Amino acid sequence: MSSIKGVIGEATTKFDNQPNRNTNIKIAAGKVNEFVVNPGETFSFSKELGEVSKNTGYKPAGTFLNHKIVDSIGGGICQVTSTLYQALVKSDLKIVERNQHSMRVPYCTIGLDAMYYEGQSDLKFQNTFDFPIVIKSYVSNGELTFKIFGDTDKKIIILNYLHLMYLKYQCPSKKFKILVYLKAKELLLKRDSLVIEALLISKKKMRNQYY
Repeated sequence: MSSIKGVIGEATTKFDNQPNRNTNIKIAAGKVNEFVVNPGETFSFSKELGEVSKNTGYKPAGTFLNHKIVDSIGGGICQVTSTLYQALVKSDLKIVERNQHSMRVPYCTIGLDAMYYEGQSDLKFQNTFDFPIVIKSYVSNGELTFKIFGDTDKKIIILNYLHLMYLKYQCPSKKFKILVYLKAKELLLKRDSLVIEALLISKKKMRNQYY
């Protein structure tokens, strides 16, 4: 796809040498590797993951249950959803569903985890960009990495525009700044052609201005 030009967001978490858990991570991460999400589509991790059982290769490993750690089939999948979640956030994709764990997880910062629990908790996001994105996973040397590929040129334009709008309308009122930021983001999510054109024209002029 010609619009896939580079990485628009990525995240990495680390894991210890626990054979069963590591096997589960590799299987789950592989299920969504090279997955394409077109504009407007909603991705469901649970749907793409499919059956989690001994028959599909998963092993018993530590999971949370009633505020305790117990072994169950598929332990470690939550690290996959958590790492993917962080990459999605950095890519500015719209999170549709995400739930936190009942206890702190050791592989990421508080508030950056995403719990997977079959039939009850999923990770879903919508591709609100006007270009397709590709999810790629990498598992090697105790690290799990997710990279989101897309149109880096448009992503840069979007981020620059939001920054310029914020600078242009600076004022003492924090509330006003937030409203301006949200309005700019709303226009960009609609992919208003006039907004993009205005950015290209004004960016050079605004570079040396101070507000």
